[in-house]
Amino acid sequence: MRLFFLYISYFICFTTMWSITTLFASTFEIINPCEDKIYLKETIQIESKISVGSLSIDLFNKWEIPYKGNKHNILSILNTPTEFDSYEIISDRSMRIYGWCYQVNNQLSNKLANDYILEPSQNYSIRWYYGFAHYLNGTWISFCEPLFNYPKQFFCGR
Repeated sequence: MRLFFLYISYFICFTTMWSITTLFASTFEIINPCEDKIYLKETIQIESKISVGSLSIDLFNKWEIPYKGNKHNILSILNTPTEFDSYEIISDRSMRIYGWCYQVNNQLSNKLANDYILEPSQNYSIRWYYGFAHYLNGTWISFCEPLFNYPKQFFCGR
């Protein structure tokens, strides 16, 4: 009987610990710049408070993914164009500026990547995708529009 209770105690402890460690698994994705296809998707554990920017830099380094930028602003992932090479001048009244955007739980954030703090006690879906902001007639008319919705534009159509 004593062995039975020991077994039950062990089982409860093991299943509780297993549930705690798997309960808060998050996903980290990078979407192919020119297609709505996943380039990379990994399950990760967020063990302490960390910003999206710091987490991303840590994971890019760990997985040897080429990038330019820092925890505040990711300028390039997978060798996408940066600086003036990321500007598309359409006319004297219209241009698009391309860059990387992130979503957390399918929501675009208005915060810099280093200002969005992730908590260890929650599940997250973090997604990086290549997008653009469109300037037309003196007004920004879109922001972080996914480039894969317009694959013949910019460098994807070349």
